[in-house]
Amino acid sequence: MSRPDAARHDEPTLDQAQQRWNEFVDAIGHELRTPLTAIIGFQELLEDGIYGNIPDPCRGAVARIGSSAQELLALLNGMVDLARPSQSPPELDVDEVSLDVVYSEAAEVGRRLAPERDVRWSDQDATALGTIRSDPRRLQRALFLAILAAVRATPGGHLQLSATPIEEGGAELRLAGPAFDSIPRPPLVDIVLHRGREGDDRSLLRLCLAVDTLMLLGCQVELDPGPTLVVRLVSAA
Repeated sequence: MSRPDAARHDEPTLDQAQQRWNEFVDAIGHELRTPLTAIIGFQELLEDGIYGNIPDPCRGAVARIGSSAQELLALLNGMVDLARPSQSPPELDVDEVSLDVVYSEAAEVGRRLAPERDVRWSDQDATALGTIRSDPRRLQRALFLAILAAVRATPGGHLQLSATPIEEGGAELRLAGPAFDSIPRPPLVDIVLHRGREGDDRSLLRLCLAVDTLMLLGCQVELDPGPTLVVRLVSAA
């Protein structure tokens, strides 16, 4: 029979427990990312006609497979980041990011997703937005989730995307629509769990993770009258 002192001696320290938790979160994330990435890859091959022409009645279903897999991957990655202790934030893969490309990809996401909910989508031409240093994958994921949340929460409505450069470097991206009557603030987990018990859909979760990721990257997120979601895309610290 082991002595109580010996049992206490074997208990992990707080730092060791946090390290084990990080390893667990990373392992789970890896195990789920791998099949999701494969699904997205094969869906893109199908759309490109690698396996032959897709019958017209099937094209919409193939596109929905891709959108759903992208959504699950974005939610998974956001939850993995959110699950980390605040003392050990995730490492950012910082690189030079073209905001013209970021805006173009965000606009394409809106054009692709809007028809699913009969949402009228419009985006203004935006060029010469410059570059910032940020984590391109996390930035793309956050904007995808924000647009997805807006589309899913605005059936039959209208969303408009625009962007302008800002003097200090970077760009101000504006997404206007009735989905942004209110924006939740941290603690995000408490908000998500509370609203989840009320039976709300996942739009709030998507928006929470988008805001959390943008804040992680050093971007500023606020709400303007309209209502309009305003994101100041700046270099990560």
